[in-house]
Amino acid sequence: LAVKLDHIGDFVTATPALQRLQRQFPQARVYLLASPVVAELTDLAPGLAGTIEFSFFFDQSGLGRRDLSEADFQTLRQRLLPYDFDLAIDLRKAPETRPVLRYSGARWLAGFHHNGRFPWLDIVMEWETDPAGSRKRSPVGEDYRRLGDAVALAAEPNPGL
Repeated sequence: LAVKLDHIGDFVTATPALQRLQRQFPQARVYLLASPVVAELTDLAPGLAGTIEFSFFFDQSGLGRRDLSEADFQTLRQRLLPYDFDLAIDLRKAPETRPVLRYSGARWLAGFHHNGRFPWLDIVMEWETDPAGSRKRSPVGEDYRRLGDAVALAAEPNPGL
């Protein structure tokens, strides 16, 4: 399960990482958890097994996230459990959506980690914040790719260990 709950531009930036995950795991059926607006654009990431819609943020990016209850998240869990995901990966650097991974039912959870906030993640890529108004250290799409590479590396068999 690839979690990409933010807005259209963020999804477009993540499509190369989604395609790379599909190449790294050719037998996997990759589903996308995304907003209804983004779900309409999934043709940009061909090969997805499907899209599961979930409105985490308001459609207009300046309005922030929705006020979701524990019941909303339990409903999401019930929708996701039948898929029996092996892995859920959050392709958002900012931390708001990371807790959604815990409702996926996936055996392995992957995402960006910052200052020890998500010790329950199994596969992490350290996220270093960029001060507001400063130049980014790397393009966000490159960071998504590195997270996908960390997942692929973690999935490799380690016969010598």
